[in-house]
Order: sequence, then C-alpha cells, then structure tokens
Amino acid sequence: MVSAVPITSSAAWVKGVLRLFASQGVETSPLLTAAGIDPALLERHQGRLDLEQMNRLWQLAVEASGQETLGLDRDLAGRFIDLELAAAWVGAETNLGSLLERHAHYSALTHDASAFTLEREHPDAWITLIHGNDPTLPRQRYEYGLLSILLVAQRATRRPLRPLAVDLVFPEPADAHRHRMAFQCPLRFDRPANRILLAGDDLLLPVIASNPSLQALEERVLEALLAASGSGRTSFRVSQAMVRRLLNPEPQAASIAAGIGLSEAMLVRQLRGERTTLQALQDRVQRELAHAYLAGSDCPLAQIPQRVGLPDEAELDAACKRWFGAIAADYRLHHGPDLHPQGAAPRRTDQRAGR
Repeated sequence: MVSAVPITSSAAWVKGVLRLFASQGVETSPLLTAAGIDPALLERHQGRLDLEQMNRLWQLAVEASGQETLGLDRDLAGRFIDLELAAAWVGAETNLGSLLERHAHYSALTHDASAFTLEREHPDAWITLIHGNDPTLPRQRYEYGLLSILLVAQRATRRPLRPLAVDLVFPEPADAHRHRMAFQCPLRFDRPANRILLAGDDLLLPVIASNPSLQALEERVLEALLAASGSGRTSFRVSQAMVRRLLNPEPQAASIAAGIGLSEAMLVRQLRGERTTLQALQDRVQRELAHAYLAGSDCPLAQIPQRVGLPDEAELDAACKRWFGAIAADYRLHHGPDLHPQGAAPRRTDQRAGR
C-alpha cells in the first residue's frame, strides 16, 4: 500500500517565518534544534518541513517571545512574507477569484501545510484552511496563515483588501485588539474552521503578474501534467517540482524526494504504485515544456534547451524527433505562434505529432 503524502511547508516560507521571529528578539538557532529541524534543510531550494515541526516551531517561538499574538501585525508580516515568491501564484489568471481557485486546487493536491479550499457563497467566497482545525494547536501559526493569504491576495491585486468576516477555531482572547487590527473586519471565535470571507467585488479584482507570458506558459504546462497524472498525486508533485526548478540535466532522486518531503525510498515506492518512474516523469515534463516553448512562445531556439533541461540544440532536436516526429525548428514552423507580418500566410494549427 502506498504511503500517504505528508503535509509540508517550503523551506523558503519557513525562512521568512524565522526572520519574523528574529525581528521580535527570538534566537532562532535554539528553536530549530528544539523542533528537530536541520538548519541545512532550509538552504535547499526544494527543502520541506513537516506540519508537526512547524507547529512545534511556532509553539517554541511564542514561548520565547512571550507574545500571544506573534505574527498578527500587518506591517511586520508583510515585511517577512516573501511576497515576490508568493506572487508566483498569479500565473495566467485574470482575477483574484480564479487565482484563489487554482491555488486551492494545487495546494490541496500537493498536501501543502497552507492548503485551503475556496467555498462560494455567491457573490462572496470563504477561504478555509484545511489544516489547523484543532483548537489545541498553536493558534499563532494558523492566524498568521490566514493573514498571509490576505496579504498575498493584496500583493496580487495591488489593492487593499478588507474581508467581510473572519472565523477562528480558537477561543476569544482576553484582548482581541491585535486580531481586529490585523484583519480589520468582524471576528468570530470558537468556530468549526479557520476561514476568511472575501467580498464578490474583491474576487473580481484583476491580478497583476510580474512576468505574465512566462507564468502563463508554465501554468499551461502544469495543467497538462495534472491531466496526464490523473489520480497520481506523487507523480504530479514530482512533475511540478521539475517544472518549478526548470529541470536539472538529470533527475536526482534524492533531491527531488527531499523537495517534496519524501525519502528517496518512499518516492520510488509511491511512483511505482502510480505505475511510473522518475525518468518517465522527466521525459513527460520535458516534452510538455518543449511543446509549450516551441508552439506557444517566441523564445529563441538557442535558449530552449536550457529551459527544458537539455544540454544543447542537437539534444533538443533528437528529443523533438522522438516526441513529435520533427526537429525543433520544423515543429515550430508548423505548430508555433504566427509571427509573420500582417497579410503573410498563417501557420498550420494541426495537433501535435506523437501526442
């Protein structure tokens, strides 16, 4: 039987949280030791920490700082949340509602510790955290999580957002001033879930991507990989990690496994249970990326090998002949974007060869 996918947080996110703790006078090295976290893990691009470690880290930080509302300061949180990293959410979406729907889908699939659902209550919608519904857990971690989602949404729209309501599973504190200042809306405590209600008008706000064409291409690739993975959660998580890293020339099982929070042996077992291998997933990812760059972008041919994890144009041509039945230049000629001047003959738009 294949093991369940663990619930994890990215090292990049955790490093921001640690900087927040340090700004409040908390020495972070002892926290990591007490929480059983190897500091070297935080330096790995695809490093992940499990949910229990994160809860323990927050519990220790609250004790060390003496702050029951640690993290509930908008200005402070905004300073230490990596908003540029979070802006990678934006992709090809046109408004905040569709952005949140897509991210909810991906985060739930990959068992991310920040996973949430988007529940429509027309015209409004609840953003509900999937994890953290036990009121005995460190409330600060989940209150900070809700605030982070709100701040990232603000970053994506470049507009101030004020929720209609916030529900928390935790009991009402003796002084809820910090909570009111953080969320700036009516609060309800002792509720069944941690969630934020966003107004329908806010959900229609346009989102602004820092690199729309590249992110749109990446999202098309991820959608194709998601469809190909079916119910294979580990397969999709591995494929997603490969796309996000723009691939290495060779897939290293150990680094990919660490990047999604699995041991190498567990990764191999789970992929075997999904009837695939790391090598097969790499080939699929490279094929989808090659198609996306050749047929959906004007990226120079000389740059495409590096973007899909191949050493040179000769290797790209060989792979394209295997995947599509044509070398890269010919495939773009027949399937690529129409870059001819107005009035010139349009390109063919038939389906991909070998698909």
